Amino acid sequence: MHALKKLTAIAFFLFLMLGAYAQKQKVPVPKQKMTRADSLRLLRDTTECYTLDNYRLFVLAQQRLIRKDSTLRDLQLWHPALQYYKYPVTDNPGRPVYPILFQPDTLSGFNLGRPNFAFYEFNGRNARYYRTLRPYTEAAYNFANTGLPKEDRRLEQVLNILHTQRISPSVQIGFDFRRITAVGFYQHMWNGLTNVRAFSTYFSPASKYFLVGSFSFNNQRMYENGGLSPLVDFKNRQQLDSLGNPVVALDRKEQYPMNLTSAQNQAQTYDLDLFQGFNIGTRTFRTDSASPEVSIPFFRVSNRFIFRVERYRYIDSTLAQDNFYQNYYFDASRTFYRIYHRNFSGNVEFSFYPFRNKGSFNSISAGVQASYLDVKQDTLFTTTYNVNLFSNLDFEFGEVFRLRARFDYFPLGYNQNDMQLKADLSVGAGRKGRPKIVQLIPGVLFRLAEPAFLQQTMYSNQFIWNNNFAKTRTLQLNFTAVFPRWGLSVGGSAYTLGNFIYYDTTAVPVQAPAAISGYNVWLKYDLTFARNFHFNNFVMHQRTDRDWIRVPPLFFRSNFYYENKLFKKRLQAQIGFDVYYALGFQGYAYMPATGHWYLQNGAMIGNYPYIDVNVNIRIKRFRAFFIASHINQGFPARSEYFVAKGMPMPDRQFRVGISWGLFN
Repeated sequence: MHALKKLTAIAFFLFLMLGAYAQKQKVPVPKQKMTRADSLRLLRDTTECYTLDNYRLFVLAQQRLIRKDSTLRDLQLWHPALQYYKYPVTDNPGRPVYPILFQPDTLSGFNLGRPNFAFYEFNGRNARYYRTLRPYTEAAYNFANTGLPKEDRRLEQVLNILHTQRISPSVQIGFDFRRITAVGFYQHMWNGLTNVRAFSTYFSPASKYFLVGSFSFNNQRMYENGGLSPLVDFKNRQQLDSLGNPVVALDRKEQYPMNLTSAQNQAQTYDLDLFQGFNIGTRTFRTDSASPEVSIPFFRVSNRFIFRVERYRYIDSTLAQDNFYQNYYFDASRTFYRIYHRNFSGNVEFSFYPFRNKGSFNSISAGVQASYLDVKQDTLFTTTYNVNLFSNLDFEFGEVFRLRARFDYFPLGYNQNDMQLKADLSVGAGRKGRPKIVQLIPGVLFRLAEPAFLQQTMYSNQFIWNNNFAKTRTLQLNFTAVFPRWGLSVGGSAYTLGNFIYYDTTAVPVQAPAAISGYNVWLKYDLTFARNFHFNNFVMHQRTDRDWIRVPPLFFRSNFYYENKLFKKRLQAQIGFDVYYALGFQGYAYMPATGHWYLQNGAMIGNYPYIDVNVNIRIKRFRAFFIASHINQGFPARSEYFVAKGMPMPDRQFRVGISWGLFN
C-alpha cells in the first residue's frame, strides 16, 4: 500500500505539472508551402514522422507513406503480446507467448522450430523504414513494481529509443533500440532482452534505383523456473506433502517452490536484410487535380539478400535434482545444450506493372530464391539447401475490387515439393469519395510443408529423437466484413489440418493420426456516445474437433474510457478500464528445454476476469500512461489465474510509462 500511495502521488503531481505546462503553451499554426512539383506528401510536411508501407514498396513499387501514430488509442497496451492478442498471454514481459488464438503456420521454406524467441525479435522482415525532413527522436520508458528485489535484479523496465534522420534528399538512416528487464513474482524468474536495429534507405533522384536495408541484433537471457511445483496449493497458499496434506503456509510469492532452480535459456540472433530494385519506364500520375503525384515503373528487377545467424543455449546445472524432464540427462557430464543455425539466402524477382485508367494498376511478378542452410546441435552437424520459385499478383480496379495472391513452390532442397498459396479478395460498396458502406474480404490459404527441423531431429542433453514425419497440409478459408460507418467488423476462418504435429504430455513431438478441423468467429465493435465516452469490444469464439489443439472456446476484451481535452484543450486525457476474460479450458504446459508448449491434463486454465484501470494523457508529442493492472486480484476470492500449467499471470502491478517524440 505504501508503494501504491507513492506512485499515485507521483502520477497526480505529474498530471498537474503537465496541465500547467500545457496552459502556457501556444499552439502555432503550421505554415506549409505547397508546390505542384511535390510528389510525396512528406515533402511539404516537416512536422510529422512517416513510415514506408513495406508491402507497397516491395511488391507494388510505390513509396506510400503512413503517418506515425501519436494518438492515445490503446496506449496502455504497452506489451507486444497485448497489442497482438488483446489478452494477457505471458507471465512476465519478454517470456514465451501463450497461444491464446490458434493460427496455422504460414512460414514458407526452412523452419528451425524455435518459435517463442521469434515473437520479440527485430529482423529485416518486420523492419520499419522512416521518412522525415528533420531528425526525429522518440524515447519511451515504462516501469512497474514487481515485489521485492531478488537475485540482484530489480524492478520491471521497458526502454525504447528510435532515431531517424535524412542525410540527403536520397538517403535516410536510423536505429531502433529496445531493452526489457523483468523480475517476476516467484523464485528464479528474471529475463533480460535487448533488441538493436540499424536501418537505411536510398532512393535515386529519378526513382530509377532504390536500396533499403537493416541489420538487427537480438540478445535474450531468461531464467527458467519450470513453473510452480506440483506440491503448491496456489488457491489456499499452502505447500503440500506427497500425500496432498498441507505442511507449510506460504505467505510470500518468493516462498513458493518451483520445478527448476538454476535453468537458463539464452538466445542470440544476427539478421542482415538488403533489398534493392531497378525501375524501368517510370511514369507519374494524379488520381485527381488536387492529389500528389504517384510514381510507378513499367518494369522492375529486384534482388533481396538475407544473412541470418541464430544461437541458442539451454543450461541446467542442477543435474538430477530437478525431477522435471521425462527423458532426463543422457549424459550427466553435460549441463547445457546448444543450437547454431545459419541461413544465406538470395533471390531475383522480375515485376511487371501494367498501368490502367483512373489511377488503377496491376502488379505481376515472378522470381527464384536460393538458400544455403546449416544447423549444428552440439556434435551433430547438418547442411542443406533450398530452391524456391515464387510469384506475386496484385490486381486493382479503382476503389471497388482488389485481388492479392502469392504462390511459392520448392522444386529442390530440404523443402522439396513444398508449396503455399495465399490469396484474398477485397470488394467495397459505397459512393465514390465517401467512406465505404461495407468492405468484404474473403481469403484462402493452402499449404503443403516439411515439418520444422527440430520437430524431425533433436539431439540434446534432455531429449533425443529422430523422426520421419510426413509433410503437413493446411487448408484455411477466411472472411472479414468491415462496416466503417458503424465501427463494426466481423470475421472468421475455418481450417482443416492434415498430419498436424503437436507435443504430447511427455513434451515429445507426435504427428496426429487423423485430420483436424476447426473454426473461429470474431466481432469487433467500437461505440462512441455522448461525444466523450467510448466502449470498444472484441470477442472471439473458436473450436476444434480434436484435443490435440487446445484453445479457450471464448475470450474477449472490453475497453471503456472517457476522453476529453483539458486546460483550454492543450492536454488530451483518457481514463478508463480494460476487462479481459477467457472461458475455462484444458491448456498447455511449457517445456523450457525445447521452448515449446505441450499437452497437459492436470490443470484448467482461464475462467477468470483480468481487469486493468488506466489513465492516458497527451500534450503534443508527449504521451504518458498510468496503469493499475490486475486490480481485481483476490476477487473472486481465492481464484486461480494462470497463463499455463504452473505459470500464474502477473499479480497486481502499478505501471508508469512515458513517450516523447522530438524533432531537431
